[in-house]
Amino acid sequence: MCIGILVIVSRLAAQTYTVTRLNGALPVMTHDMFVSAGATETEAENMNGPSVIRIPDWISPDNRTSPEAVYYMYFAAHRGNYIRLAWAVDLEGPWHLYNIGQGIPVGTRGVLDLGVNDQIYIGNNIAVRKHVASADVHIDYENQQIILYFHGPSLFAGSDAGQQNFVALSPDGLDFNGRIEQVVLGKSYFRVFEYNDEMYALDNGADLWKARDPLNPWMVPAGFNYANPLWLSADNDPFADDLITAGLSADVRVRHVAVRVVGDLLHVFYSRRGDAPERIQMSTIDLGIGDYELWDSSYPPEELLHPEMDWEGADFPVEPSEGGSAPEHVNQLRDPCFFEDIDGSLYLFYAAGGEDAIGIAALEETGLSAADPVQHLTPYSFELMQNYPNPFNSETIIRFSIPEAAEFTMKIYDHTGREVRSLETGYAEAGMHESVWDGRSNRGDPVTSGIYTCRLQTGLHAKAIKMMLVR
Repeated sequence: MCIGILVIVSRLAAQTYTVTRLNGALPVMTHDMFVSAGATETEAENMNGPSVIRIPDWISPDNRTSPEAVYYMYFAAHRGNYIRLAWAVDLEGPWHLYNIGQGIPVGTRGVLDLGVNDQIYIGNNIAVRKHVASADVHIDYENQQIILYFHGPSLFAGSDAGQQNFVALSPDGLDFNGRIEQVVLGKSYFRVFEYNDEMYALDNGADLWKARDPLNPWMVPAGFNYANPLWLSADNDPFADDLITAGLSADVRVRHVAVRVVGDLLHVFYSRRGDAPERIQMSTIDLGIGDYELWDSSYPPEELLHPEMDWEGADFPVEPSEGGSAPEHVNQLRDPCFFEDIDGSLYLFYAAGGEDAIGIAALEETGLSAADPVQHLTPYSFELMQNYPNPFNSETIIRFSIPEAAEFTMKIYDHTGREVRSLETGYAEAGMHESVWDGRSNRGDPVTSGIYTCRLQTGLHAKAIKMMLVR
């Protein structure tokens, strides 16, 4: 039985999901569960970054945490030195901790442990140290193995190399020790997805990455310099560009993400550092426009869930969140995890109270999408369509619609957020409109090749797209 139903109406023309808290609107992972298992207070006080899978049938009951286990939840402490695991028969719990607590030797905790020296040397002059977190777990059905993407501070040839993302493999998902691939994939907090036979990831901050070879995503090419990441990073930074264009403080940025591919759309679930309160939001990316350097995130985002329960921090002050580990007992939701079960049911796990607990909610698709130009609640909604052609080298057409007559501006910005061209300023009737940019600045000079942002503003509404100019 579920209570605490939350249906949030977005400020956009359409809302993609309604959200319902499950488990009686109570958390599924708590401090007290760790204490009951005999874990230390340090282990119990912080939990974040859940990643949930349904255990595949080829893992026999005898090779599971329990013969009854149906689901695994991988998670971490923000600065913990092992990746944690819990199992359950039902997604709403009860969840049971695995290899955690009293009597579990250091080096065997959870499923991946940094050991007594808080450091693992993985080869090729690379070491992971201090902490491991941000589990992103996938099932490789073809090779019958569990894939764990994770991050940690690293060393290369004995020198600090910053927080990086790695990958480890396991036949049963219970032990990844000694199974880390000997290469850095990219920056921290990877959330990996596949589209059109390619592999991509969004990292902390929602920067884009792409595997060199999707068939062998951690195979290193000849002559590779192991001081560098294996995956390729995009120059495009759509989420950060949106925040700059919207004029938000530099303290506001995307934190950690979860992803769902829906046809040619990527649904990106995330929270933002600097929001008050930090909460779960969603944007979309149209993957079908081609090169990942052209991908652009919808803006403004839809709000899915904000703190409303005491254990989510609703009884604490509403304050902007900060980077890094959350202090205890704050009004924040973080670290979304999207999970789709075999019956098509959709779920969202999330860290709450900052990083005090983990909750679960059901997602129900409304049949509407802010990114869908066909479905509108009014004859016209507030839309800024992708320019055409794109890329372009002389001029490009930009179409937009507004639901009611309004004053509006349309401006072009370069990658630094500097205004290049004030394209349109004036009054427009409700309906569809178009503008043409000839690739010139306000002074009439041709601008250089690059990625530019077009931002449409009417009153409280704003949207932006990315455009590529090639001279």
